[in-house]
Amino acid sequence: MAGGVLEFSVVSDREHGFEMAYPAGWVRSEWVAPEGDDSSPLEYVLAYADPKGAQVDGVYVDAEQISIYRLSRSVAPQEIDRSLANKIVSLMLEDFPALSIRNKRLQRMTLRGVAGWQLSYEYEVRGQTVLASSILFGKGARAYWVTLQASPYSWGKVNPMLGTCLNHFRLL
Repeated sequence: MAGGVLEFSVVSDREHGFEMAYPAGWVRSEWVAPEGDDSSPLEYVLAYADPKGAQVDGVYVDAEQISIYRLSRSVAPQEIDRSLANKIVSLMLEDFPALSIRNKRLQRMTLRGVAGWQLSYEYEVRGQTVLASSILFGKGARAYWVTLQASPYSWGKVNPMLGTCLNHFRLL
């Protein structure tokens, strides 16, 4: 932070079709599906987390993440109606069976002219509540699941940063 202004970096990933910003100093983690592994629709995960923020069992909670899923057919963002959004969200949440998800609300939204669906929720990991907001976008044969999350104790501090990150997100 220079002079009280938080600095952001931007990552542009043409291979996976997105661009996103993250706060300088946050640590990166990445997961890529093994070549030829079609056992799950999950293709790629990129996350940035605050190493000075909340942790649960050594895992950073204050974070932003993009998960990319393969779809069985190509879709345009405006083609994802509530029914399809619910199906995709249910499939995505299956990847996290240990999470106790509650207070789910799915609503239509638009980000930088791209139609999507926002899911606000909270979940618990080993007794620690995590507040989260995920946005689902579809483009081509991919679903993009952008998640912003933080502990309730740091949500007030982290949420504005995550909002800035989200405002820089775009599909390529």
